[in-house]
Amino acid sequence: MALDTPRPTRRSLLGALPLVPWLASCSGERVQSSGRGVLVLVLDALRYGRTSFAEGGPDTTPRLREWAGERAVVLDDMWSASPSLVPAHVALLTGCDPMVARTPRVELSDGRVIDPITPWTIPSGAPSLASEFLKDGWSTAAFIDHRFPILRGLERGFLRFDSFGGQTGEGAGSGLANVCFRFWEWLTDMEEDADWFAYVHLNDLELIWNEEEWKRTGHPDLGTQDLDPALDWVPPVGARSPVFHALPPRRVLSGQPPLSVYQARYDAALNWVDTNFVRLFEMLRASGRLEDTTVVLVGSHGISFGESGLFVTSGVSCDVDLHVPCIIHPAASLGVDVGRRMDSLTSTLDIAPTLLDLVGLDVPLGMHGKGLTGLLAGDATAVREAAFGSHGDVEGLCAVSEQDIYVEVEPGKRRVSLDNSWFGDDRRRHNDVFRYLYSRQKGQVHGLSGAGLVDQQSADHALRAAAEAWYADMGAVREVLHPSAWNAEKRGEDVIAELRSKGLIGG
Repeated sequence: MALDTPRPTRRSLLGALPLVPWLASCSGERVQSSGRGVLVLVLDALRYGRTSFAEGGPDTTPRLREWAGERAVVLDDMWSASPSLVPAHVALLTGCDPMVARTPRVELSDGRVIDPITPWTIPSGAPSLASEFLKDGWSTAAFIDHRFPILRGLERGFLRFDSFGGQTGEGAGSGLANVCFRFWEWLTDMEEDADWFAYVHLNDLELIWNEEEWKRTGHPDLGTQDLDPALDWVPPVGARSPVFHALPPRRVLSGQPPLSVYQARYDAALNWVDTNFVRLFEMLRASGRLEDTTVVLVGSHGISFGESGLFVTSGVSCDVDLHVPCIIHPAASLGVDVGRRMDSLTSTLDIAPTLLDLVGLDVPLGMHGKGLTGLLAGDATAVREAAFGSHGDVEGLCAVSEQDIYVEVEPGKRRVSLDNSWFGDDRRRHNDVFRYLYSRQKGQVHGLSGAGLVDQQSADHALRAAAEAWYADMGAVREVLHPSAWNAEKRGEDVIAELRSKGLIGG
């Protein structure tokens, strides 16, 4: 139903937005650096299709597009390993499918199953990107805009680990200004010739639904003209979170505006982040650090505006939640040609082994990602045949090839609230599975309701078989890396030998 309420123009949303005051005031003056640097900037809810890199998308990140066109390589077909925050970061920091950090359930002799107190634990036997840098003498630090209270082992390999967000959920965190300030303090205190690795996590795009946070960070009031007419309707509000086909209660804006206003706010926040990221890069350049630093800017996962049944959040393994932008600025000494965009299929699992390879460090056995150094050097050979995503709030998975997307959803398997809201009644459907096969050649895919649908309930497809084989292996890896008296039969010598032969676990 259309509302007779004023709405912002695209022009007013994406015009000149203020810099974070701290970034605007830093001069970045410093003598020329000689130490090598690796900086990974991870922004939650960074959806590829809402950036200026997407064909036909809104022009929300023009500065990043221009900067990357001069100084970086853009990977246009990168897919996150998970649509949820914790497992998405597991993939980036380990180079492993997040399944390795999913703590196994305990199966009792009487058939009962007990869920673990801590559902996410990065086991000591899993690879660690930070640990590889640390072993080679690099200074390492992480600046995490979240408490991550349900994940153990995230801090492994970091000499300094700042986790300073608020409580989990909406409104948590300190924002880009404080995160970057702590990173910059750490960097400027370092010796000029020191090698360093920093992992900087930013939660700003998840905070913008909090009205106080929106105003505190200097975002402007939205304008007074038309928005996307296709979203000119008011979604219902759910009683709990997560929920299908309704807004999560904590993300309802005052006045309950139409969905177009939510998308407009997100686009405006993207433009604000765009400005401040480029300012940060220019500070690194002015300080003499940028030429010796490899910078990766990537989304941990995307965000949905109803395309897959979720509003203003993520959690379904589909393109709107998994397709993320990735920009790589290689250090000058690497000799990588910049100003290029590459459409080869890649995964966030590939970032960890790529960074190690670029600086000449050995990639440890057990990393599941594919190194992209050949791709960055201009080798057109496909890096991978498929990318996989799972471990969301909604049970299911996604398998992506250069031609197709296969999505599997089991809404009744994990949470009663999702089951009920998906089907619209109180009857549980634990065994219902929905399968979708999309062609990427028949148009852009946007969620489960997107264009290019080839078959619903597709039971026989190569991508489905590939996904089932992948997650069967990942389940075996998980059992091996989380040894206990309860899973001895699942980690026998033959299982370990097979996983080692596939390179899925270390020695």
